[in-house]
Amino acid sequence: MKLEVIIIDDDKILRKVLKRIIQICNLTKEVLEFENGEDALAYFSSENYNSKKAIIFLDINMPRINGWEFLQEMKKQNLLQNKEIYLLTSSIDKTEHCRAEQDPFIKDILIKPLTIEKFKGLIS
Repeated sequence: MKLEVIIIDDDKILRKVLKRIIQICNLTKEVLEFENGEDALAYFSSENYNSKKAIIFLDINMPRINGWEFLQEMKKQNLLQNKEIYLLTSSIDKTEHCRAEQDPFIKDILIKPLTIEKFKGLIS
């Protein structure tokens, strides 16, 4: 089963930086990008998706559908099997961190800005 790496974040610069970090760390050469949860949800809900194995880097604070709403809808549609979710945030709100720790689908929460060192620690 092929691994997909997906970035869902409304910050174009962060997507570009994270994509480059992913490539430098040799996780994958191809990265799918979505600038909002609504477009990403449409992708995952499509008939062509077929429950592929994926690592998803998900921003919490986005317009239209935020990260929490995206996760809730993915759970409702039973689309989280074979997925590793890493939340991306610049928030220091302890409530969000506790919520992430209690969610069995969230592997980790990553504080922006991301660096190669942080990412290497994550994938090792």
